[in-house]
Amino acid sequence: MAEMKDERSGQLLLELLLVIGAAAIIVAVGSQLIFVSLRSTDTAGDKETALGILQETAEAVRSVASEKWQTVYSLQKYSTNYYPLEQSGKWAFATGTQTSTISDVQYTRYFNVQNICRDINPSDRYIRGITDTNGTSATGCSGSGGAADPSTQKLNATVSWVNADPIIASEYITRWQNKACAQDSWTSTSTESAICPTTTYASSSNVQASSSIILCSGC
Repeated sequence: MAEMKDERSGQLLLELLLVIGAAAIIVAVGSQLIFVSLRSTDTAGDKETALGILQETAEAVRSVASEKWQTVYSLQKYSTNYYPLEQSGKWAFATGTQTSTISDVQYTRYFNVQNICRDINPSDRYIRGITDTNGTSATGCSGSGGAADPSTQKLNATVSWVNADPIIASEYITRWQNKACAQDSWTSTSTESAICPTTTYASSSNVQASSSIILCSGC
């Protein structure tokens, strides 16, 4: 009887060890699943924040382009990065990249612009691509075809953060309105961009200016 009792006790001990081992495995797997789930939620939240920053960047560029197209068009093309910032209640641009911390995560954003080529056929005017040399030149469309369009720019915006692939988005922005003014006199030359109304004009050879600007030979 004692032998049977010892054998029964040993069996119960073995079963108890098996139960404890199985419980430990279940707890370990469950903890891992919970960690993965929480990390996935954090990753999704980080990406959502990055998308919001990306959208704000594009909206800032569109806002500046709508107010004054020349501000966007005069930016150095492609190889120079910029970021938007608020100045006196309006969007402006600064050279370089901007890093900000949101919920303990650092995000870096920047954008650049490129000159583009558009079909010269007046019936469609399709965008053919960027101008030669990666859109840095304001002319030349031998690669894409068509002709350079000074009223359209390609915007490339990027947002990056730690342990994740950066998000990159591109879109075309277009000058949809022009401001015109009439001038009755031209008084001086200037190399600066003219703000309407103005009496200044770009200096050039063989040009004579008074009440109007005329081309002349040797003047």
